[in-house]
Amino acid sequence: MPHVATADPLPLPTWPPTSPAIVDSIRQAAESGDWGKYAAQASRSLADRLASRFDVEHVRLCASGTAAVELALRAVQVRPDSEVILAGYDYPGNIRAIEAVGAKPVIVDTEPGRWVIDADLVEQAIGESTTAILASHLYGDLFDAKRLRELADQRGIALVEDACQVHGASLAGKPAGSWGHVGVLSFGASKLMTSGCGGALLSSDDRIAQRATLAAERPSGIAPLSGLQAAALLPQLATLDEWNAQRRTAVARLKQLLAGSRIWQFAEAMPYESETTYFKAAWFLSAGIPRDSVIAAGLAAGIPLGTGFNGFLRRARRRYRTVGDLSQSEICIDRSVVMDHRVLLADLDVIDTIAERLLAIERDLESKADA
Repeated sequence: MPHVATADPLPLPTWPPTSPAIVDSIRQAAESGDWGKYAAQASRSLADRLASRFDVEHVRLCASGTAAVELALRAVQVRPDSEVILAGYDYPGNIRAIEAVGAKPVIVDTEPGRWVIDADLVEQAIGESTTAILASHLYGDLFDAKRLRELADQRGIALVEDACQVHGASLAGKPAGSWGHVGVLSFGASKLMTSGCGGALLSSDDRIAQRATLAAERPSGIAPLSGLQAAALLPQLATLDEWNAQRRTAVARLKQLLAGSRIWQFAEAMPYESETTYFKAAWFLSAGIPRDSVIAAGLAAGIPLGTGFNGFLRRARRRYRTVGDLSQSEICIDRSVVMDHRVLLADLDVIDTIAERLLAIERDLESKADA
């Protein structure tokens, strides 16, 4: 394992944030009794503000981002024996949501040097049974939502846009989450806005919204977000731009300080107009670098590193169809390293220290290779 001398612990921000505004909002909901209603005022306010922020007509609050993905698939009429296209590297809950509605996943590769679905391969994968594309923005890397929406419209299928990690990002001037026929947000414990768990379905299609309502209400909601959770989220929506600016500044600083690195490789630049935000900082390790050893060295140096998603390419192939080579997805699975989301809200002197320690890990690896 690379050796990095144990240093002083890094002063990382707490998460969820210790914000007086969040405490006050929850207290107000509790003291007013609003929290105990089926349709709490806080929930209605949150839905209205999300609709305005994401420029959509309809918002349905859900118990989780995963529940919102499954509901979205039902709302766009994904049925048993139909097919849904997704990338070979994605959040595992997405493939399970496809299977939960009885559909068959069709897996295509990611773009080279990136964590997002390859739009060229999506076009090749569309067949007679294709009902939808389920595509995710990951680690601040935004897929080409404009192109996939145009493709979906041309072929008469639905685009389900997973924007769970990128609240506040935009592509070609439109909010991420609003490009799909239906978009999905997550308010899970580590997301850019959190209520511990929770999510939202976004759409401007009246028919999709109606189907989501029919699927989710029996007659009370089967997986709602509570009024107290909504109360916790409202102040975070108000500060989202400020937090996202800090996250972008932190990643820009890391890119600057690690520009000469031979092992810490950021994703390739997005070749279209965008303003992203970051759930976690992420890298591809260079080929041949022992990822487990690098992560262990990072943890020993006080840097909260981990692997990305394990992927689902090693599951029984009878459960899904693949199109083309999946070598880029394998790279994402085997060589991705991510850093805990809290780091990106730390002061810049902490970011500088982290960069120094990451480079120290690299130097130690090189010295061992030369020995």
